[in-house]
Amino acid sequence: MSESEPEVPEWMHLSENEDLLWSGHQSMWTYIPTYLTGAILIAAAAALPIIGVSLPASIPVTILEVSVVLVIAGVGVLAVTYLQYRTHLYAITTEQVFHRSGILSRNIDQVRMEQIQNTSCNQSVVERLLSFGTVQLDTAGTANVELNLWGIHGPRKVNRIVTNRLNEMSTGSRNQPAQESTQAT
Repeated sequence: MSESEPEVPEWMHLSENEDLLWSGHQSMWTYIPTYLTGAILIAAAAALPIIGVSLPASIPVTILEVSVVLVIAGVGVLAVTYLQYRTHLYAITTEQVFHRSGILSRNIDQVRMEQIQNTSCNQSVVERLLSFGTVQLDTAGTANVELNLWGIHGPRKVNRIVTNRLNEMSTGSRNQPAQESTQAT
């Protein structure tokens, strides 16, 4: 496998003529609000002993107990958020698009390329500045089945990979990976 070809994730099994075109996960930017929440909880735990000296002694819960609870909550939020980031994965092959999610349980959704009817790329102003967004894949022949590649880095490039593959399939081109094939980090 050459350096430009992405490595096939261990959770995927490709058919003999199927090639991986792109794989990646959500941008870290999508998790910033949750990371900030965890950091604020830990900062509050650190600040509480300083603020606590001015609190009346009649409060039944000690400052140390509240600080410990806040630290545990903050570390828990950070840990769960990181696990969500690491386990929320996407992949595009010449034949299908995959979405894997789940921390304790594992869910793998897949849509065959021939079912994809429309694609769209959506980015807010902030998402454009930070180079992430959502690629939406609308499917034909099934009720309400669609796949959203939410919060991915370089959504226009990923949308182009899917669109190029759909064009290749409609013109009968060979299963060749798109030239912009990359592995997202």
